[in-house]
Amino acid sequence: MTLPRILSAALLVCLSALGLLYWASPDRQAPAPSDPVPIGGPFSLVSHEGKTVTDQDFQGRYMLIYFGYTFCPDVCPTELAKMTRALEQLEKEGVSLKAVQPLFITVDPERMMWSRWHVMCPCSIPA
Repeated sequence: MTLPRILSAALLVCLSALGLLYWASPDRQAPAPSDPVPIGGPFSLVSHEGKTVTDQDFQGRYMLIYFGYTFCPDVCPTELAKMTRALEQLEKEGVSLKAVQPLFITVDPERMMWSRWHVMCPCSIPA
């Protein structure tokens, strides 16, 4: 092994050790918490039918919101199935599903394929 390689390896080991010591340091300050972000508020969205909907359209109902997209092969369908089971459980417990509004909000509107929607979520959710 040549001297430059030995020096490079030693420098890498030293820098790694210093980084580890800094990371594990007990007196390292945690980042200051940010101001609380208010939850909720007015919103305006476009439905899969092209209609504008706002928070006022769901007044008096609980909103069960999921953010996802149809190009999500594993997580989104699984989570939507959980949402469906939660709605079924609420119904079993006597909660009127008219009091709950599930919303799927896409985070990828450019590639959203509503034709795949019933493949992903074969659930009948009251609107």
